Amino acid sequence: MGKLFAVVSGKGGTGKSTAAAGVGAALARRGRRVLLVDADEGLRCLDLILGVADKTVFDAGDLLAGNCAASDAVYPVPDCEGLFLMAAPAVPGQFRDAALLRDVCVRLAALFDDVLLDCPAGVGGGFRTVVSCTPNALVVANTDPPSLRAAALVNMLLGQYGVSHRRLIVNKFTALSVEAGRAPNIDGVIDQTGIRLIGIVPFDNRIADAAAKGRPLVFGAAASAFDRIAA
Repeated sequence: MGKLFAVVSGKGGTGKSTAAAGVGAALARRGRRVLLVDADEGLRCLDLILGVADKTVFDAGDLLAGNCAASDAVYPVPDCEGLFLMAAPAVPGQFRDAALLRDVCVRLAALFDDVLLDCPAGVGGGFRTVVSCTPNALVVANTDPPSLRAAALVNMLLGQYGVSHRRLIVNKFTALSVEAGRAPNIDGVIDQTGIRLIGIVPFDNRIADAAAKGRPLVFGAAASAFDRIAA
């Protein structure tokens, strides 16, 4: 069985989906077979970020409804050998059955080394359904106060939902903000969220450029940070 992770943030705007894509691509570069599952129904974006939007015929909703086999809903990501995507349904409301989603995730984990579930932002029903599928979570947060408060709440809820292995990715980090007193240092971020750190991703314009072009991030400071997280 492969490893199954939920990638969560609590608050939108943290760069959760690009972080999921970055970690997934970095794991694939290490020779692993990786599946990204976009679980953000209706607001899906990984298909655009990874350049497979014009290729998807079936999505996760089709698989849950029994309209296709798992292999039909999995698409290879261009320019990144070993990385695959399962797109989110265009219409919300298809992830209501938590038991069915867990069963599908277990079957997918048997086919890949790593499966990353890109959760919807917030802590509503979609969040609860997705995190119920795995005991592992990567929490993506920025250093701004609303993001840190959201990450602390997410950490508490993950513990209540039985997600026992939780790690923090500090995204869009800039040392200048810390030096100017606009953001806490990394120790302060860890203290405020209560989550063990796994990696720091510096602010890097290459992330937005890669997403706009529909390509996995390969070069630059952020790509190197994702490589360290994957390691």
